[in-house]
Parts: sequence; structure tokens; C-alpha cells
Amino acid sequence: MDKKLLAKAKKKIPLQFTKLTDKQLDWLFRCIDDVYFGKRISKAICFGKKSSVQMKFSASVPEHNPNTAGVCSRVSRGGVICRFVITLSPKIFLDVFKEKQKQGAYVSNGKLCRSRLECALNVLCHEMIHLVFYLTRLGMSHDLVFQDTVRRFFYHTKYKHAVSPGRVVGKQGTLVGIPTPAILRPGQRVYWSQRPVVVKKLVGKKDVRVKDAFGSRVLDRRDIKHMQYP
Repeated sequence: MDKKLLAKAKKKIPLQFTKLTDKQLDWLFRCIDDVYFGKRISKAICFGKKSSVQMKFSASVPEHNPNTAGVCSRVSRGGVICRFVITLSPKIFLDVFKEKQKQGAYVSNGKLCRSRLECALNVLCHEMIHLVFYLTRLGMSHDLVFQDTVRRFFYHTKYKHAVSPGRVVGKQGTLVGIPTPAILRPGQRVYWSQRPVVVKKLVGKKDVRVKDAFGSRVLDRRDIKHMQYP
């Protein structure tokens, strides 16, 4: 999870929130739009009732698919007003990270999550790309263009809206799931979200700056996998 995005989001919403409301979804939307899109999405739509392009958020069980974590849909009225609705299911997120559960991590869109907030942000990032595709008329399917877009923006490697328990894969480390501490050093080539990255420098006691073809970013060291690539 992007450190800047998570830090901004948790200013108003706890990491292990106990409720998810429309207002909270609005805040998360604005956080993602600010960090990744420079508020361009908010400028393209209107949150009021007088515009022909409107945005609405719904913290509820998706009507057509109650088992999915999130949905982005479009509702037209008389061919004049176009309303976009992003729905996230509170039940999906409140069912994870319960006190009695020993599970320490979950996976959403192929990325590791250690809190309900991270899970919700990952799903909302996915839905916001659907919204961008709506606005730009690129379509709504999970085709190769969509998959490449969410991978480039958010490093997502899965596209099924799922929130599933983390799992250990392989003897040398983890590709997806609960991470184990890794000994990192500058110049080391490792994996993050199933992508090869190069360690640039250690930041404090918990973070690390890495770089790949798309630029550099600061990550939690626990997100770095043991498995190195040649």
C-alpha cells in the first residue's frame, strides 16, 4: 500500500474501522484522487445535483452481486443526467481482521493488506479505474487495457474484487500472503506485489525506497518478499 495514500486516508478513518459509510467512501475517493490523479477526477465530475455528470457513493451490499467487495455503475436519466455510483460492501470488510482470527493479512487485487482500511482502499482504487474508463468511454470490462492500467497505477495483479486470507507460497519466501521479515540492502533485487524491484535505500526502521521501470516509491519493508530474482 502506498504510504502517502494510507497516511492521508487514516486521518479520518481508523485502520480497523467498525463501520463504513457513504461519507467515508467519499473521503477515500478524494484521497485516491489527490494522491494518484492530482484531483483530476473530481474536476471531471460534480458532487452536486445541478450537473449533468454526478457522483454518488453507497456503503451497502451490491444489488446484483452480494458477494463482491465493490462495484462501479452508471445510471442515465433521460439521456441528460449521468450518475456514477461506486458501491463498496461493508460486510466484506468487517468480516476480516476480527479479534479472534489468527489470520494476520489478507490479499485484495493481488496486494497484501494488513487492515480493513487497506482492503477498502485497494478495492476502491480498482473501482475508480472503472470510473475513469466510463468517463473516457474506454469500456468497463476487465480486458487487457484495464488490467494494464490498474497494474501501472496501483501494481494490482488480480482483478476479481476479492478479499481473501493471505497465504505462504514456496519455501524461499512469499509471492502472495503473510510476509516474513527480509534482510534488505541497497542494490538488492527483490519482489513487491509480484513485481521485480530494486532496493534504493532503507528509510527509518520500517520502510524502504524501491525503484522499477515506473519510478520509485517508499514501501513498508514487510511488503518486500524474500524471493530474489537474478
